[in-house]
Amino acid sequence: NTSDWEDWLNESFAEMSCLMAIRDTEGEEIFKSIVEKMRKNSQFTPPLWGFDRSGSDYEIAYNVLYNKGVCFLIDLEERVGRENFSKLFSYLSKAQLTSTNQLIDTLTKLYGEEIGTWFETMIKNR
Repeated sequence: NTSDWEDWLNESFAEMSCLMAIRDTEGEEIFKSIVEKMRKNSQFTPPLWGFDRSGSDYEIAYNVLYNKGVCFLIDLEERVGRENFSKLFSYLSKAQLTSTNQLIDTLTKLYGEEIGTWFETMIKNR
């Protein structure tokens, strides 16, 4: 559903795939500078979980769904490792993920309860 907060999955994974390509073609420094800007833009936004995109200012909604979500994926990549994240990315594309709960369940299944709980806590509270 592209009209509710779960759309972060579509938007953030699409942005993350672009960033991964930028990192591979343009280098780590450019990647890091883009990520730093995304972190800054999403710093004082509401938590991602249950975010009301239709009741929010466009800029805030953009920063939550397109920047904050990507930053969470980058944090996840740092936790599980780049190679594991790439495998996860491919797996999720084929699985046609439709909910954040499915993502959390997959993270728990693949990487353990600690990673699943950490990710859920992060998107609910940060």
